[in-house]
Amino acid sequence: MNTRRSAASARRVSVRPCLSAFAVAVLMLAGSCHPLNNPVDPRSSAYTGEPVERDPPERTPLLPETVRWESVAEHLEGQLLALEIPADGIFVEPRRPDSPPQLWIVVTFEAAVDPHELDRGLVLARIANGFETETRIVHPWAYSLTPDNLRLIIPLGWPWPPFTTLPTAAMIRMRIVDVGGHVAGERLFGILPGDFDGDGRVFFADDLQTGAAQLNGFLASRDDPWSIRADMNADGVVETDAGFPDYAIVSQNEGTTLPDPPPEF
Repeated sequence: MNTRRSAASARRVSVRPCLSAFAVAVLMLAGSCHPLNNPVDPRSSAYTGEPVERDPPERTPLLPETVRWESVAEHLEGQLLALEIPADGIFVEPRRPDSPPQLWIVVTFEAAVDPHELDRGLVLARIANGFETETRIVHPWAYSLTPDNLRLIIPLGWPWPPFTTLPTAAMIRMRIVDVGGHVAGERLFGILPGDFDGDGRVFFADDLQTGAAQLNGFLASRDDPWSIRADMNADGVVETDAGFPDYAIVSQNEGTTLPDPPPEF
């Protein structure tokens, strides 16, 4: 009997060290994960003073997304012809309209626009002309609005706020943002009169001789975007013979290239 009690006592004694070691390991592991060792927990001795907070909930956009941007000029009285500005930033506007001497940027939204929300938001234009970059706010009186599109005015012939007269070549970044900071749409595009093929430079051989001249005598038509590009003075007819307006625009801008794009907003 004494022998059995001694063996049992020995087993109990041998188990206790194992339990103690296990408890220490558990405490060490728990201590390594304790929030008081967390540098972003204000209760921790390791707190760095930079708490991490949850992101605020996203605000509901106050302006619908834009679905289409176009550069528009009046080629004949009442005939507004558009060239689409894609989102990839490679569009170049080759026209320099004579009368009226201005372009419109027409923006179409995916749903009807609340004019009040548009007024509370911002329409921004950042213009680079190769010498400087200027950022301007397009004020409400500088555009017209229908239920689902916005027409922004870019004058080419005289200073007219919020834009100054555009130089021979310009890169423009335009953005529409609501009062909550949501960007409804943005485009980057170039304006370079005479750049019929849209490669960012005016080269007489490409833009006139083997380009616009192939459409000489054509009427500018929305059914043929190339006829719109070739009618560079926007008088309704492509005229590329020497001494005629479209010929003169290419000739005068021979060798001109687009400047680098303006920086992002």
